[in-house]
Amino acid sequence: MYKLMSSNYYFNILEVGFVVLGGLMLVGMILFIIKRYF
Repeated sequence: MYKLMSSNYYFNILEVGFVVLGGLMLVGMILFIIKRYF
């Protein structure tokens, strides 16, 4: 059980990292579009 928890911890870090990267990419694309049209 403890081994599962420790491995899950690393997967959670990866998941959070991907979510943060995805969010930053979305924000960057929105800013790029706004700058392009306004």
